[in-house]
Amino acid sequence: MRALRLIAVLAFASTASAQDVVVEVGPHAFHQRTLGNGLRAVAVRDEQDSASVFVVIGAGKRHETPETTGLAHLTEHAMYTGTDKLGLGQHDRRIQAMGGESNAFTRSDYTLFYDHKVPSEKLGDVLAMEADRLRGLKLEEDGVLFERERLRREESRTWKATEARKEQLESVVYTVHPYRAGVLDADGHTKAPTLGVDAVRAFYDRYYHPDNAAVVVVAPSEPSKVLDAIETAFGALPRGAERPAVPVEPDVEKSRRHELTADLPRDRCHLVWLVPELGHPDRPALAVLARLLARQTTKQNVPIDAELGSRVDRELFVLATTGEGAEDVLERLMLSVYEGAFSAKDIEQVRELLADDFTSLPLRARPYFSLAGTFGVYAVLDRLEALTGFAAAVRAVDADAVRDAARKHLRPKTRIIVQFQSSGSAPKPLPEDRRGLQTAAEEAVEAGDLARAITAYTRLLEKRPNKMFRVIYLASRGQVYVKQKDYAGAISDYEEALGVIDYPAVRDLLAEARKLQAAAGGAPQSKPASRPQSRPSRR
Repeated sequence: MRALRLIAVLAFASTASAQDVVVEVGPHAFHQRTLGNGLRAVAVRDEQDSASVFVVIGAGKRHETPETTGLAHLTEHAMYTGTDKLGLGQHDRRIQAMGGESNAFTRSDYTLFYDHKVPSEKLGDVLAMEADRLRGLKLEEDGVLFERERLRREESRTWKATEARKEQLESVVYTVHPYRAGVLDADGHTKAPTLGVDAVRAFYDRYYHPDNAAVVVVAPSEPSKVLDAIETAFGALPRGAERPAVPVEPDVEKSRRHELTADLPRDRCHLVWLVPELGHPDRPALAVLARLLARQTTKQNVPIDAELGSRVDRELFVLATTGEGAEDVLERLMLSVYEGAFSAKDIEQVRELLADDFTSLPLRARPYFSLAGTFGVYAVLDRLEALTGFAAAVRAVDADAVRDAARKHLRPKTRIIVQFQSSGSAPKPLPEDRRGLQTAAEEAVEAGDLARAITAYTRLLEKRPNKMFRVIYLASRGQVYVKQKDYAGAISDYEEALGVIDYPAVRDLLAEARKLQAAAGGAPQSKPASRPQSRPSRR
């Protein structure tokens, strides 16, 4: 696989703008043009007959306040309420009538809209529709309230106690940055279900402008012609007014401690550090370290969790485990890291897995996993170098770099200790309903009760879920097997999941499980008969 590299070259084709540049990511050439209004236009060619359009807006949770949590998500929903040209819900219906799929999702730093697999000859129409709603929403009250109710139901349906605890942790770690503002209420809701049309209109008028957007098109057409089509659709839209700066989270000068309550059977301790923003040269070494630490367990075989997020601003490095003496366990582990605990062989294995994080993505699939959508995100956040240089930066990480990054950014004096105090109650019997089982499985992993988690995921699989959930449950159970160091079980689950849907994330998990099995001296083998078996799905 070719290394990621940024090639800033003038496009000499007579039809291309003198401002076009080409960015190569693996085998794919992304042609870029920045329009006069600031829109980042991107075209990449593939051989499929259809076209896919990704529109990324640089607006998400980092642009909310404690009083407006969920507003970015609500504005995403409002984008389907209609313009003078299209009524409520007609955007979706038109895309579906073309044989395509339309949807969107909101994250901390951005919102992404997509029109997937539409006929190539309809590309101009689709781009015109997207340009129309970028600045042409009517935002009539009935439509906004309809979408607000849909969002309220969505929040109720997707609420998870594990995610709520993560939000609680961020609310006490961050002191000024909006990443701290997402704490949900007791019913799992943000403030969005209480916000009115004026709040949505203000957010839309502040952030939904071409200079805060990227449009990426994947099509079989000549990229220069696709860029021209994007410019035809979006070029006349005006820039927005200057947007307010996002508050910068200050350095942690002194270690501090927070104690929170949780409905967990055992106490859970987190050591948390604030680390530099996306694109900082030490982020690759910290990413390697997080992956290495996530493979560790306590002497009682309780898994240790380690995570480095990928948000654009100053991010959190979190190390956590569950049970008595958890803080001492984590402290001893970090002391070993400062002394250079990991071998060159350990680091080489992890960095090769990480180096393919972007190039292993399909150019366009489900947009959550597509390289084209990811490229648009990094483009709108002005962090393309963090994407294009990632593989080379990771492959340059060695044992000294990992140790030095830990000593520099994960010091004892700058850590924040977040302790979730257990309720002390014993786990209840596993529920029978699908949602209850899924919650129980996730909470069992968090509590370090891996046997209970495996039982819960096995029962979920026995309920004959649809293809998407079958893959989720298999992949989740496989990750629990990895924590148990049962690599054969994990490999079997990942292979079965890939036989249902070929998700890139699952392929990455499978590659890592195979490497861990080889490093442990094992050989590929079938799952032992004593291990829970999942039943085949209905056809």
